[in-house]
Amino acid sequence: MNDFSASEEMDERTWSEARVSAMKLGSSREQQMRSTPEQDAAQNHRFANSTGWAVLLAMVVILGLVLAAVLPDSVMKNDPSFYADRIAPLFQGKLPYFQFEFEHLPLAIVPMALAGAVERATGYSNYPIIFWALMSAVMFAIAYYVERVGRLLGLVGSARRWVLVAAGVIPLVTFRVDGLSLLLALMALYFMIRSADRPAAWALGAAIAAKGWPVILAVADWWSGRRRRAVLTVGITAVGGLALLTIPGFTSGRSFTGIHIETLSGSLVGLFRTATTSSARTVLNAGASYVEVGAWAPFLNAAVGLSLGLVALKLVRGEFAWDKAVGLLGVLIIALMLASPLLSAQFIIWVTPFAALSRDRRISLGAGAIALLTGIIVMFWHMDTVWWWSVIVVRNLGLVGLGWFWTWTLFRDDMPQRGRSTGNVSRAAPIAVWVMPLVLASLVPGLTWVVTERPMSIRLELALAMSFAVGVVALVALAVVSRGFTHRMRWSLSIATVVVLVLFQWPTLNNVGIATAAALRAPFVKEALPVLVATALLWLATRLGHEWQFAALLGTGLAVVVAGMIVIGSPRLLPKPAAVAEPAATEGPDVLLLVLDGYTRADVLASVFHHDNTAFYADLEDLGFVVPDKATANYSFTYGAMASMLELDYVFREGWLGSEGQQRLRQALSGDPELYRRFHEAGYEVSYAENGWSGSYCGPAVDICWRDGLGERVVWNLSRMTIFAPLLEGVRPHPFNTVSLEHLNALPDMFRNTRKNGVPRLTVAHVILPHPPLLLDESCTRQSDGARHPLRVSDPELLEQRRTHYADQVECVNNRLLDVLGEIISDNPDTLLMLTADHGAELTRPEDADVSLWTDDELASRMSIFSAYRLPGCDRQAGPTTTPVNGIRLTAGCALGEDMPTLPDRNYWVPSGATGMVIDVSERVDAS
Repeated sequence: MNDFSASEEMDERTWSEARVSAMKLGSSREQQMRSTPEQDAAQNHRFANSTGWAVLLAMVVILGLVLAAVLPDSVMKNDPSFYADRIAPLFQGKLPYFQFEFEHLPLAIVPMALAGAVERATGYSNYPIIFWALMSAVMFAIAYYVERVGRLLGLVGSARRWVLVAAGVIPLVTFRVDGLSLLLALMALYFMIRSADRPAAWALGAAIAAKGWPVILAVADWWSGRRRRAVLTVGITAVGGLALLTIPGFTSGRSFTGIHIETLSGSLVGLFRTATTSSARTVLNAGASYVEVGAWAPFLNAAVGLSLGLVALKLVRGEFAWDKAVGLLGVLIIALMLASPLLSAQFIIWVTPFAALSRDRRISLGAGAIALLTGIIVMFWHMDTVWWWSVIVVRNLGLVGLGWFWTWTLFRDDMPQRGRSTGNVSRAAPIAVWVMPLVLASLVPGLTWVVTERPMSIRLELALAMSFAVGVVALVALAVVSRGFTHRMRWSLSIATVVVLVLFQWPTLNNVGIATAAALRAPFVKEALPVLVATALLWLATRLGHEWQFAALLGTGLAVVVAGMIVIGSPRLLPKPAAVAEPAATEGPDVLLLVLDGYTRADVLASVFHHDNTAFYADLEDLGFVVPDKATANYSFTYGAMASMLELDYVFREGWLGSEGQQRLRQALSGDPELYRRFHEAGYEVSYAENGWSGSYCGPAVDICWRDGLGERVVWNLSRMTIFAPLLEGVRPHPFNTVSLEHLNALPDMFRNTRKNGVPRLTVAHVILPHPPLLLDESCTRQSDGARHPLRVSDPELLEQRRTHYADQVECVNNRLLDVLGEIISDNPDTLLMLTADHGAELTRPEDADVSLWTDDELASRMSIFSAYRLPGCDRQAGPTTTPVNGIRLTAGCALGEDMPTLPDRNYWVPSGATGMVIDVSERVDAS
């Protein structure tokens, strides 16, 4: 390994063998294998400038040791301490996996155990330094094989280039085991290029046994025609991996919660939370830091990595050449890192040799920049700062960009150039002119959701997830029309852009049809016009897709639309609240505020919906509840009712509701409302259960958030934007139903997890039941016919059917609620429980109709609500007409030991769009 003085004869023989091997594999690169006079001069000694890269590498590894010693906040030298603890039982004669926990692959134990053996043999009790010395030697071996592989590919100075590219992460990797797998993978690659089958197989097997990722090298075997060996490699790896997963000593060490903080989705969530709240909510598991997130985050990572990997694998169809194969392997490594839920800083070293072996300097520079950013992340580990999370996000986005750019460089030689010709010169505008419209079109659906959900707060990750899902669809459309990214790329980009616009903006086209039909008084236009417009747009794209003027015009128009949507949506990002002190232990009771959306009063249920609810009321009273029989809503719509309860006061009074009022409701619904502040000051923690409504997002003052199912929201929102929305009605699950049922059933578990630190909890849960869609029968089994009709209908037969469905959904809620309340009261009898609706039910009158058009009976139906209170130990109890704003003041005062005066019970009509006149309708409600 350290002998740099091999003979010219051996070097020439190696070079000839590489050329013959490449020719046998059908390579089209024979001309590139013929060396130039400059290369011949460089080949007269085995490694050009070998002393230079060795000195440079020595400086880098020594610098890593110095930085690990002088930077107190770095995590560079943390892992060797874990390694020493992991392998300590080995020296007591115990077997890894079976007699002690070991979460690494089998061969990874070799450097760990070797460092331990040296420590015990020499008596030098500094395991991290010994481990660093061993892995530093591995770094020199890696550089040696990078140079050898580079020479087989016709590249000189590859080792020096690799040291420069990987300099940012080499100091970290000398304290990690990842260098071993990389060294073995490079050895396998070297022998594969030389067609040395047996050493290649042994090296590849050892590399996979050390880390697992080198199984990617099987792709090169498959492409070059060695498909049997590729299948065996993947098959044996899969069987071995499954066998390891059956061993408790391996799987227990791999268990973790959430997703690694350095992954793409993990870093985005961490940045968003750190910028908007006081904590990214990370946990330490399996020796690493993870962000607490839902199942959507691993899915997002997997989708990003898979999309890149699948596109890159299209190269396998092309003619094999080892320089392209090395580039393909580099892209697939990036795809694997992006898809992994366990991306850590040291993984970046995997891709650096392949980037250094690229003929495109931009790839080497990009990989070097990513490695440098990774080094900054590790050396200055500050998880409580926005800048630190921003560096991780930039690093990850750079990794995504490098992967796609690298893929493009592999494709570009095979893509026919299209463009305007002038004489014998073919000119085409930069590909970005066609790419940008497709990127912007992918952002439009997510931003459309942001705008249409005004004026509620923005849940940024939902908009990002929607944009990503549309991006995947756009990529698929592009792959279809471009025949796998190799045929008329510019034309295909334009077609894909218009397809995305037509597919996900169908409501916009439909509204054009409705408006035109009304203006022309021609009803048939309503259905025909959207189809004609969509067809015309697609036809135009097929005719002008290769014209840069068309692409520029499309991109400019979309840029204006996207910028306008961002301007409209950006004010709804809530500011970071003042820091809340850590709750102190207190003896207060746990409190539940459960809001049942659209649950009307018993008398209205009997008179309008022909449903008798007296048995349910009797069951509640048996559980100790007081059930007001004349309760009314403070506001006609959810946002006003919820905001007033959370602020312990009326948020809107009679008058104009404009931008200032919208800011107040956002602060109440997704900020730091008075209810949370009071309970925090009293030593409580606050938990909140979201639902499928945009006004229900957890704000920065919420300590524990029960999420609303990001995947369901993405599918639901996007499906509503497509032409297939009517077909999917009644087939797709509605988040209002699915999320609400899940959270209703989970309420006992929410309470069982309280008081871990002696701290009581206020839990706020807004359940959008029995609110439409009316998809559930009395046993909460999903039915289909209730979704086929509009929310409000005038046909007497359909209206009666809707009434029956509403009554069924009420019974579903009743049955689940009695079980849930029974469990909560049985576990903790002192819990204070407030159950209330935000507003009543109305099935016939459009919500946006002027309140003067509502009859007194219709208004009474909307403003009459169900409510129930169980306040053990409280002097005051709810009265027959208690409204929610006074009910929550009563409940909070009881829990906190405060006397909160009763406010006048008022009923307000608020506009459905949260802008316009707020009208006091108390007298009409009282009269009815």
